[in-house]
Parts: sequence; C-alpha cells; structure tokens
Amino acid sequence: MNRIKKHIETIIKRIKTRSSNNKNKTMPGAKKILAGILIAMVVFSLYNLYDIQRDRSANQRTIDEAQRIFSMSDSTSENLNNGSDVLNNGNGDIERSIEYNEELIREPNQEILSLKERNEDVVGWINISNTNIDYPIVQAEDNSFYHRRDWLGNSSVPGSIILDYRNSAIDFNKPTTHSIIYGHHIRDGSMFQNLMKFKDYEFYEENRIIEITDLYDTHRFEIFSAYITTTEFYFIQTYFALPPLFTNLANEFIERSMHPTNAEITTDDHILTLVTCTYEYDDARFVVHARRID
Repeated sequence: MNRIKKHIETIIKRIKTRSSNNKNKTMPGAKKILAGILIAMVVFSLYNLYDIQRDRSANQRTIDEAQRIFSMSDSTSENLNNGSDVLNNGNGDIERSIEYNEELIREPNQEILSLKERNEDVVGWINISNTNIDYPIVQAEDNSFYHRRDWLGNSSVPGSIILDYRNSAIDFNKPTTHSIIYGHHIRDGSMFQNLMKFKDYEFYEENRIIEITDLYDTHRFEIFSAYITTTEFYFIQTYFALPPLFTNLANEFIERSMHPTNAEITTDDHILTLVTCTYEYDDARFVVHARRID
C-alpha cells in the first residue's frame, strides 16, 4: 500500500513540475481540458489500485486470525461415545438410564467452536494440500451475504468461502448428498484462485484430497472430476427426488472432466463440489468435484 501511495505522490509531483515548466507556453482550452481528464483518470486508477490492495491486506489479516484460532484450538474430544446416561433423583438413587444415539453424543470440534465464538455463521474449515486453500467456511440464509464480506462479516472484495445455503453444515457424511462450496478467484492467489492448479493433470493426480472439518468431524474427499463450464449447466443441484437422479448428475460430472477418471459414483456417495470463476470466456466457471472417502 505504501508503494502505491508513494507512486501516486510521485506522479502528482511530476505533473506539477511539467505544468510549472510549461507555464509560459500557451495551451488551447481543449488541450487543457483533455490533460485535466487524463490526469484525473490516472489519479483515480491509482487510487483504486491502492484501495483494492488495502482491502486485500485487511482480508488477509482476518484470514491469518482465523488460521491462528484454528491451529491453536485442540480438538481432544472423541467423536463417538457409546453408552448410557445414568440419572440421579437427588437422593443417591439411580432413577433411569437413557440410551443415546450417535448423533446426540458426539462432541463438537473445539477448533470450530472457537471460530463460532467470533462468528456463529462459521460452519467448518477447508484445506487442500499444496495450495493456499486453508480457510474457514461460512454459511448464511442465502449465497450472496458473504459474497463481498469476510468471514467476520466485514465488507471485503475477496469475500469468503461459502457453503451453499441449501446444504446442511453437519451432513458431510450423509449419502446421496451434494454439498457445494463457493469462493472467488482472486488474482493475488487467495480464496479459490488456487483451484486453477487442478487444470494441470500432474497436479490433479498428485493432490486429490480435500479435507473438510465441520462441527463434529473431519472428512476426506477425493477429487474425481474438474472442468470449465458456464452456469447454463446446472451443476449446483442439491435436491434429488429419486436416487438415480443423483447418479445421473454424477455421471455427467465424470463425462465433463478435463482429466481421465475411472470413478464410479453410487447412491452411497457424498459429492463435494468447489466452484470459482475462470476467464477463458464470459460467464465461465471452474468446477472441481470430489467424493467422500472417510
């Protein structure tokens, strides 16, 4: 930011110097107006660059904060704790024993709880090895709220990593389910820009695992498809009236893949889709699909 600010100041000084050197020369009115417009455009453009850089720096600070919170929090609780709860009637007598199912007795991950203390809309964390993708996941009542807000809800051009509002934030282990996560393609390499690496076949082959940590578990997904498309293809379907509709869509994901794949998706699978913009043509999207493996 300081470099941009100094650059603006240098340009203004040069303009003033040139104006001073030419003070005895006559410039027609039209040329003066044109020069003024050009100067204004240069200053405005440089200020915009400064503003964008300032916004990105602020966003990176909030991301750094989230990563510190996530890494410092120890999740020592077990995911499952089979057994019963013994109730006491206050007189030391055992009153009854209640059998709990697994959903009720799971203990939450301390990492996510710590982040939720800052913003209750945090629902998880995403990490992909050998990329910059290591971010909190947020979810709101629609997909637009965090489009230009950071994970704390502050105004931010890079936005956040967003779980589709139609998805359940604790159903990453549920079969016949399609979860979708969105992120901007920021040219400085942040957010989901590093998904572009999966256009390279060698990188795709060597970095197939996506880790999602939700409130209760950490899940591993294996990438099976990546391709460029437009929004004309409705790849963000989340509701399937019949199980075959789920596998039909998965098969289309496989057919569209830019890389060879031998994946076979069944109704026992949970598909995770990552989406970002790409710039091969208007309205282009780069899409990565993965299936849960544990």
